[in-house]
Amino acid sequence: MSVLRNGYKSASEATRAGLCGIMEVLIEYGFVSLDATNISGDPTTRKLEASYRMTTLPPHGENCNSPDFASLHIANHPVLSEVNATCAKIRQLERELMRTRAQLEKDVLALPAKVGPNTELGQELVNYLYWFNEDAPASAVRQIARALFPSKTSSAVLKKTCMTVPCDTCQNGTTQVELTIRSDIANHRWSKLTCDECRAKRDDAFRKRYQLEQERRAQRLNELRTMPYCEYLQTPEWAERRKRAMKRAGYRCQVCNAYGVQLNTHHRTYERRGNERDGDLITLCRACHEIFHANGQLAGGQG
Repeated sequence: MSVLRNGYKSASEATRAGLCGIMEVLIEYGFVSLDATNISGDPTTRKLEASYRMTTLPPHGENCNSPDFASLHIANHPVLSEVNATCAKIRQLERELMRTRAQLEKDVLALPAKVGPNTELGQELVNYLYWFNEDAPASAVRQIARALFPSKTSSAVLKKTCMTVPCDTCQNGTTQVELTIRSDIANHRWSKLTCDECRAKRDDAFRKRYQLEQERRAQRLNELRTMPYCEYLQTPEWAERRKRAMKRAGYRCQVCNAYGVQLNTHHRTYERRGNERDGDLITLCRACHEIFHANGQLAGGQG
C-alpha cells in the first residue's frame, strides 16, 4: 500500500484528518460549539457526520453589549426552553436521517450480491429503484446497474419510462410524458401540460381567431385601396408607413440629402396602396417633391 505525504495511507484518510483539524481550530476560537461528532470510517460511505451550532462573535475590539449582539444573551432564557428543546430534537432527527440515508445507500449497494446471476430480476430492481423509489440514491442505483450488467452502460440498463400527468386545463384528462433521467420526474410533476382533447380545442380556437384576423385585415386593406387618396393620407396606417419611411431615410431627402427641412413621403407606385413595401416609398424634401410633380420625374431622372 502506498503511503501519502505526512504518513496518510489514503486520500480519504487525509481528507478526514484535514476536516478534523479545521473543526478543532473553529472550536478553539469559539466559532463553533460542537454538540456531537462521528467520523465514519466505512469505506462505502466515508461520511463526516457533525452537528454543530454556529455562534456569532463581535468584530475585534467591539463591545459585546452593543445592540447588535444583545440578543445573544437571551438564548438560554427560560422562556425559550421549549423552543430550544424542539430545535435540539430537530438536530437529533437530522442526524438520525443522515445515518438512515447512509444505511439505505449501503442496502442498495448490497443488492447485486443478493440478486446473483438473475439478470431479469436485476433489470426489474434497477428500473424500480431508479424510476419509482425516489429515496434510493440515483448514484447508488447507477452503481449497482454497472455491477449487474458490466457489459452495458448505465443509461442502457435504465430504460426510458413514461409518466402520466393530469391536464392543466380540464383537470380530467391526462397526457403521457417520456422520462429519460430521474430529474425529469421533478421537472414534470408540476408541469402545465394539456391533454389531446384540450390541445385540439385550443388549436381549433387559434385557427378560428387567425382566420377572423385575416378576414378583418383583408376587409381593411380593401377599404384603404378604395377610399379617396386624401382620406387615405389621414389614416393611422399611412401615418405609420410614412414614419417608417422617414426613419429608414435617416430623416433626410433621398435625392439632395437635405436635413432639417420639411420632408414628404412620395409614392413610387400606387399598386400596393394600403400595404406598401419599403421600395414603394421615397422620402423627399419639399423642393424635390415639387420638381417631381412639375416635371413628372425627380432630379437626376429618378422616377
